[in-house]
Amino acid sequence: MFVFRREDLPPDPVFPADLEKLGYFINEKDQIKKISDPEQDFQFKINKNPRWNDVQREAMNECIRNIVSARLRNLGLALLQLPLHSRPKTPRVPILVSKNLSTASRIILVFGEPVQDLGIWAYRVVGTEGINAGSAVSLAEAIFKPNPGGDATKAHNYSKTALVLANTGQLVWHCASGRAVTLPSWSSLARDSAVDPPPVMTWRNEIPHNRNWQEHVGCVFNEVLAARGKFVRKDIKIDVIGLAEGGLGAIRYLANNCKWFLS
Repeated sequence: MFVFRREDLPPDPVFPADLEKLGYFINEKDQIKKISDPEQDFQFKINKNPRWNDVQREAMNECIRNIVSARLRNLGLALLQLPLHSRPKTPRVPILVSKNLSTASRIILVFGEPVQDLGIWAYRVVGTEGINAGSAVSLAEAIFKPNPGGDATKAHNYSKTALVLANTGQLVWHCASGRAVTLPSWSSLARDSAVDPPPVMTWRNEIPHNRNWQEHVGCVFNEVLAARGKFVRKDIKIDVIGLAEGGLGAIRYLANNCKWFLS
């Protein structure tokens, strides 16, 4: 029988969350391309060992998340942590809300897919069609940056619209980094070696009232939108956009709470 010592095991791969160091850049069409071959998209398979491929992809995804977050902040969106009573070092999940949430007469509420990060529609679209196209940046721009040469009345109506981006994906609390992550990100977290299994989840990784995407949908409605007069106006109108399970969760919630929510 062969026994490997810990020091004999292959080290876990490490990739920097930096586009240039990963060998990529953003072209004039807002697409992510390879520096060595500007026509080539992101190359997922770089090694026969899937661990290397997964960790590299997570590094690229983190780059994209940082870019998207910065662009959404520039458009006036801010982080709101749920549950609202959570303290800085306790499990919590971030959502994005526009700064005019309390004064807007209309809210566009978006529930995305549970496999995606906050503000991301699809990473594959980000790489091929553009960062804005594959994320919520395009939606936020359509709401908050109407055509400058357009009708002034239309621009005024846009200012009365708020945006809320829910987060049905990042519902696993990573204690070491103090942040919520998706299941794919959890699998790509650093390990003691390249052959170690992923970290085991326990109750410490659960986020109160946000243990799954259905609970998260309810938490957004109950703690943010149902707080009439606190976070939103009492006469607010809400448009709900749901993607995959996010849409299913919204339908289930409204089916069970419609009378109470509209009262």
